[in-house]
Parts: sequence; structure tokens; C-alpha cells
Amino acid sequence: MRFLVVESETKEERETRRATAGKSSGETYQSTLEQLVPGVDLKRTAPADGDTRPMVVDEISAFDAVFIT
Repeated sequence: MRFLVVESETKEERETRRATAGKSSGETYQSTLEQLVPGVDLKRTAPADGDTRPMVVDEISAFDAVFIT
């Protein structure tokens, strides 16, 4: 299975959450999904970051599930 985790937090918000909770929301989702589905092929992306290239429909549709934090 292939999962995509889309982080809604900005880089600064992720850093703040890591400082208080130990992981960003996306990292928490990733850990949980890896425990629920061992061996999952998981990609995490952060479109709120200015340097992240937007994904096109064909790229997104290649995933079995998309999780938005």
C-alpha cells in the first residue's frame, strides 16, 4: 500500500509542535500508519513550505490513501 501524508503546518508550526509534543502532526500520522500497516510505502509532503513542488493529479492518484493533517 502507498499512503501520502500532507502536512498542513508551516515549517515554524512543525518546529513548535516538535518542541512541545516531540513530533509534527505529519510525523505523528506517519508513525501511527506505519504501526497500523507494517511495510507501508509512505510519503510525507509539506505544501505550506514555499520550496515544495505541487503534486499533479497523476502523482496523487498513485496513492491508495491521502491523509491531511
